[in-house]
Amino acid sequence: MSAQDRDDGWFEAETSDGRKGLVPRDYVQVWTTGNALPAPGFNNQAQSVHVPPATLNVQASFSPDEGDSWDSDEEAAEHGTLGGRRRQKESDASRPNRASSAVISLNKVMQGKHGLDSFLIGKNCPITAESIVIQVGEGGPRWEVTTPRLHCIIASPKKSNKLYGMKSFIEYQLTPNDSLVSVFRRYKHFDWLYERLVAKFGAVALVPPLPDKQVAGRFEDEFIQLRMERLQAWMDRVCFHPLLGSSQVFRHFLHASNEKEWKEGKRKAEKDEAVGAGVFASISTSNPTLSNDLDEIDHNIEKFTRFVRSMDETVKHLLSCGQAHYRHCVTEFPKDYQGMGKAIKDLSTTFAMNEIQSENSLINAMSFMGTTYDKIGGG
Repeated sequence: MSAQDRDDGWFEAETSDGRKGLVPRDYVQVWTTGNALPAPGFNNQAQSVHVPPATLNVQASFSPDEGDSWDSDEEAAEHGTLGGRRRQKESDASRPNRASSAVISLNKVMQGKHGLDSFLIGKNCPITAESIVIQVGEGGPRWEVTTPRLHCIIASPKKSNKLYGMKSFIEYQLTPNDSLVSVFRRYKHFDWLYERLVAKFGAVALVPPLPDKQVAGRFEDEFIQLRMERLQAWMDRVCFHPLLGSSQVFRHFLHASNEKEWKEGKRKAEKDEAVGAGVFASISTSNPTLSNDLDEIDHNIEKFTRFVRSMDETVKHLLSCGQAHYRHCVTEFPKDYQGMGKAIKDLSTTFAMNEIQSENSLINAMSFMGTTYDKIGGG
């Protein structure tokens, strides 16, 4: 052992052939053969270290992208959902010594708020009957669609109350296309579903956010209609997602038609152990011939990391440009079109002053054009 004073659940170790790397503290049993343990940082190859074979090969079993959770959500977001940002400053000379680079970059990238480190060292390996399959083809990995795609209509909002009218709320009617049995759900039920989807699949999928809550004016017809439209858009996105739309918790949300069914399904979902990184215990692939070459895997992950980062930046830029264009459309553009329409109609009026019959078609065309510009501008 080269270092035993780490406080993050890992030991630094060196094998008999000189390879250095990290092994989980819980997987290591250390003993000496007559001599006291050397000071941290002193390499003693005569020291016996009992390590299970599966964990001894640090290069094959561990990646410097998995680790303990960050205290800061900003750090967790920066390193990504599925294990963190890859080594960005790794030189070509250091690439062959993958284990050494793992020691250097461990504290920077071995963090994840979904508990991926616990899953990798065997602390979070729940037994679950739910199966999630990934298909790998020419277009890359995709979630396998195991059930018919759902579609749910949200309609007929109504005001209800409880506690003898002391508490009022709005319920929305949901009708899924597979059962055609309508159920009623409040906004707080949608909020509960969102939290369960994030807890269950937050490590492997992006769950679309719900429309914002509102306290003032929540019983006004205009607000109720707007919220229903936004909930419908959210519902369509979840239904369309092959993983979220086929999940047990989502189908329970759509199909529980009485209080008993709702409470039983709610309790089952909240006791689900396969959440966070535990969802990886449910994932398998339908392609048994995937490459195990570490260089190829590392290259693919780095390529995907660059893609995700670029996608985030370009989408933000598109949204910024779209918002600026929208502001122009609702402020400056209407005035421009109305001004243009007035100028064209004034010109047609000028032509009409001559009172020449042969110019009537031109005058009418220009007048129509000016009126059209004025209408486009909202006049």
